[in-house]
Order: sequence, then structure tokens, then C-alpha cells
Amino acid sequence: MGRLAVGMNANALNGVLEELHAKYPALFKGEEGSGEDVVVWDVAGAPTVDIGAPDKKSWDSATDARGNTPPAAPMPDEGVLRLTLVDTSAHVGTSSRNIIDGKDVEVYLQISTDGGKIGAVPLAVRTDTSGMSGWDQEAVEELLPKILQVAAGAVSGITIPTIEPFGTRISFTDYAVETTSTHLVLTADAHVSPGTGAEWPDAPPGVSGQGSYPTDDLWILIDRDLAGDFLQVAVDHTEEVRWGQETRYLTTVQSHDVRVLYAVEPDGIKLGEDPRTVALRVAVSELFFFLDGTNLDVVMEPREVIATAEIIDVTSTDLRYKVTDISGFRWFWPSEGSILKEFIESYLDGHCQEDAWKWVRDKWVGQERTISLGTGLDYTFQAGGTQVTGRATPRGIDDFEGQLLVKADVHIV
Repeated sequence: MGRLAVGMNANALNGVLEELHAKYPALFKGEEGSGEDVVVWDVAGAPTVDIGAPDKKSWDSATDARGNTPPAAPMPDEGVLRLTLVDTSAHVGTSSRNIIDGKDVEVYLQISTDGGKIGAVPLAVRTDTSGMSGWDQEAVEELLPKILQVAAGAVSGITIPTIEPFGTRISFTDYAVETTSTHLVLTADAHVSPGTGAEWPDAPPGVSGQGSYPTDDLWILIDRDLAGDFLQVAVDHTEEVRWGQETRYLTTVQSHDVRVLYAVEPDGIKLGEDPRTVALRVAVSELFFFLDGTNLDVVMEPREVIATAEIIDVTSTDLRYKVTDISGFRWFWPSEGSILKEFIESYLDGHCQEDAWKWVRDKWVGQERTISLGTGLDYTFQAGGTQVTGRATPRGIDDFEGQLLVKADVHIV
């Protein structure tokens, strides 16, 4: 089990709101209720978000859901968003005359998580009533609590998704949400199923607490335990190595049939101090060498090798990496000085470029390779009665205090 954190600042959130407003304008207008209790609203401009509580003057001039001005409850200091409904017109009841007409309306929301869903608790709402008649100001006081309920409902109930790269389910529990001075941050425990195989005895632990966060507009921070689990799953599903399956090939040397049979298994993964560097332990579970049908009892030592690699990039569909080294090993035959050994050495010279270790290194080391993740980072959610899809596009990876940092952009598609 590992820990995941996702952070978005106001720039990222406002970009999403602007795209959402442009592509789904019907989400920002409508009516709730009936008869004298109907609320009719139209947000003509793209809403904006600021992170953090309002100042005391703004809070004291706001109205809560029960119509109290100032609000009866104190302003919380954690998890608060200030949502501005830009160029808003609204009225309540059967009259078609807008009481709020082309004004900005500030809504104060507390973001929370419950049962795998993101929710918004409506705290208070305010707008500038200067220049209004006393009658209209009273009508606004009646209208604002209803607008507050409408705004809170629009951002509630968004389900936190599972991720299924390679068909392997990564689910999340123990959600928490917080606001820093710049970011809205969602954290969760991540569970990878099925299990990801053996660990090295000295595998570094995951980070249990987070003292600071990245500053990018949108980031995904993956602790060491989760990064190791994810990379182990990526290794298990690579199509370039047939893990656990016997690989056979036949060649001819000096008119003799030579058959080689081997199988390899991944046997644990370990992140370096920089989590973009990885060491994979590979166990050679089978190795046979047949000459004219006779097993030559080839010996390999050691039977485990270490492949080190560097993660170059992660996209929404692929992981690119480069193998940087493979630890040394050798094949040998106990019958020293025999004509059989000379024959085998002739085979190795001609077909394995002097020896098996060099042949493996030349095949793998220094070349960029790609593992398909098998899934994009699209997320579909319901906004009102409309199904909306957001897409996160990674744009680089980095090391952040020993954890794997994925920088990303997000758009409405």
C-alpha cells in the first residue's frame, strides 16, 4: 500500500472552469424548485476559484444557508474555496425581473470527502448590494441562501475514480482533502491488486507524512511504496520479456544442432534515491543447452542479475524507460579443456558476441523502450445531468523529496 496526493492551484482549477463554461454553458444556468420558491439563475461569465478563507470583512457581510448575516458559524480555516460566479443574474419566485442582475456572486465552500466522493459544504454567499433599493436588498437576502444551495450541489458528489493500468486495479481509501496557501490537495491510500511480487529486504519505506508540496499548477505525487508497486506492475506486463515462459531457439554450429532453452522471472524491484531510477532483480529459473539433443549441463553464476533503468517520461498511455546497466554473469561448463568446451566457446563467439553477458548488454543497455499503460488518464463524472470527461496529460516527471512527481495539465474534452 502506498500514498497518493494530487494538487491543483487556482490556475489549474480556473482553466477547468473556463473550459467547462465554454463547452457546457447549460450547466451554468437553470432553475430549481417551483412556484414562489423557484430559483432562476444564469452565470454568464466563466466562474473563478480562489483557495483559502475570505477576509473577515467579506465573511461578516456574507449570508449563510439560514439567512444569517454575518453567518452564525465561524469561518473554518481548512479546506475552504472561494467560488466567484461571474456576471450572474438571478431571481426567486414567479417574477421574471432579476433581483441580482449581472453581478459577481461569491460562494464560500468547504470541500470534504465522504464515502469515496468529493463534496462541498455550503458555508456562505455574498454579493455587492450597493446601489440597490431597500426592497431589492431584502429580496437578495432571501435569494442568496437558495443560490448557496444550488452552487454547493453543482460541485458535490464527484466520485473519486479507481485506475486500471494493464487491467490491474488501483483503488483508493482513507481520503483526505486540505488546502495550502496555493493548492487544493487530495490525498488517499492506494491499493494495488493483484499483489506485486517480492520485495528486496532493504526496500525503502514509503513516506508517511508530507511536509511540503510541489508548486506546479497540477501535480501528482506518488510515494515510494506506490511507485514501486506501480513499476512492478509495469514490469510484469511488459511485452518485451516473456516472464516465466520458456524461451527456445535453435541454431546450427559446425553442422551441429544447438538448442538453448531459458526462462526468467522478475524477483523484486527497488527504487533509487531518485525514484526515477530503478533496479530490477531478475532470476533465471531455467537454463538448458543442448548439443545434438544432449544436455551440456551449462552453469550460470550468479543465477540472479540486476538490471538498472531510468524512467525517462510518462504520458497518458505510455511509460518510456532506458536500461542503464546489467550486472555481470557468466556461463561455463565443468569439463575444462575438452573439445566440447572449445565447441561451445566457438558458438558463443559466433552467436552471442563473445559471451552471453555482453550479448544481453548489447541488446538492452542504452536503448529507449516503451511500456504501454493500456489506459488513458480520462475521468468521466456527472455535472448536474450532464456527463463530462476530463483528461489529465502528464508533461514530465521529477524527483520531489524522494517521491515520484508527475507534472500534468488537465482539460475538459
